[in-house]
Amino acid sequence: MNWEAVAAIGELLGATGVIVSLLYLAVQVRQNTRQTRLAAQQATVQELGVALRAQAQDREWAELLSRDVDDIGSLDKVERVQFLSHVGSLLRLYESAYLHFKEGTLDSRFWHGFERAIADVIGYPGIKAAIALRRHHVNEDFAQHLDHLAASTTPKPIFAEPVSDESLPPP
Repeated sequence: MNWEAVAAIGELLGATGVIVSLLYLAVQVRQNTRQTRLAAQQATVQELGVALRAQAQDREWAELLSRDVDDIGSLDKVERVQFLSHVGSLLRLYESAYLHFKEGTLDSRFWHGFERAIADVIGYPGIKAAIALRRHHVNEDFAQHLDHLAASTTPKPIFAEPVSDESLPPP
C-alpha cells in the first residue's frame, strides 16, 4: 500500500472538512446577523409604538403635546416635566435607531423612514427648545446628525395642524 497516497487523501479530506465547516459557519453568522437586524427593527418599532399610543390614547397628554410643540414657555412646572421627559424619551429612541443604523443592525430602508419622522418632529419650535435643553444627554455624533437634519430638511406637519385637500397626496 502506498502510504504517501493515503496521507495525501487524508490531508485532502481534512482540508475539505475545514472548508465545509467554514462555509457552515458563514451561513450561521449570516443568519444570526439577519435575526439581530430584525430584532433591532422590531424593538425600535415597538418602542415607538408605545410613545405614539400614549399620545393617541390620552386626551390630556395629546392636548398638552399640541400646545408644547409650538411653545414650551407657556407650560407650568408639571407640564414642563412631562413634555421634557417625553422629548428626552423620544431623543433616546431616535438615538438608539441611529446607532443601530450606523452599526449595520438596522436596515437602511427602515432607517430612512425613521429619519424622515425625526426631521418632521424636530421642526417644531417647542421640540427644538426641548432638544436644546436635552442635547447633552445624547451622543455627540447623533446630536450633529440632528443639527444636519434641522438645517437640510423642511419638516412636514405631523401633529394637530389642519390638513387641506391640496396637501394630501393624490389617491
